[in-house]
Amino acid sequence: MTLSQDNHSYKAGAFTGANRTGKIGFVQAANGGTLFLDEISELPLGMQAKLLRVLQEKEVIPIGSTQAEKVDVRIIAACNCSLAQRVIEGKFRQDLYYRINVVSLEIPPLRQRRSDIIVLAQHFLQQMNKKFNITKNFSPEALKLILTYPWPGNVRELQNFVERLAILYSNNTISIEEVKKELYWPNYLEPIANNNKLQERLEQFEKEIIKESLIKFDNNLYEAAKYLGIHRTTLIRKMRRYNL
Repeated sequence: MTLSQDNHSYKAGAFTGANRTGKIGFVQAANGGTLFLDEISELPLGMQAKLLRVLQEKEVIPIGSTQAEKVDVRIIAACNCSLAQRVIEGKFRQDLYYRINVVSLEIPPLRQRRSDIIVLAQHFLQQMNKKFNITKNFSPEALKLILTYPWPGNVRELQNFVERLAILYSNNTISIEEVKKELYWPNYLEPIANNNKLQERLEQFEKEIIKESLIKFDNNLYEAAKYLGIHRTTLIRKMRRYNL
């Protein structure tokens, strides 16, 4: 969740328009459990101070009350930038940064873990098939092109992209032409289109995906082919082509 002013707890009659029975905030609702804060780097400084109090004193004071209420909440926070840099810029409290920076996990952008792209794209397409009661799949050429895209919006961009393809086009097989239409990004695709080595790059991506699939299924060609969405004989032909 994204913490905002609307997440405050308050007592009954704390202000005009308040709920007659009052309201508990997300911190209180998560008491005894875990609260996930997305985009914590965008939290206003005033609310950062309140979050710091929750972490240090383990208590909250609802609006309209003078009595602190004890809470025991584990915080998991996420952001898409460097919190340390935000501290230097004066946009994030240093004391809060030190308080939440206990265990830090850095997830590389999608462009740096291309082996996940096809898996995620197919997963999201399966979700769309179930959601819209359709039976769509990607053509091999479409998947190759998807691999060349840098995905600046990471997984969320990929998910929205797949949903767009599932909704906008009627063919059961999503073609490379349809992918081109939805992936059009001048700063990236136009230079690539003029690159004579595009085919080499596509073939290298295909080779790596096949290698990873063979490792994943312990060289079981049937399972690897099923995973890749191609026929077993097609997989064998590609293995010979790439000297695998």
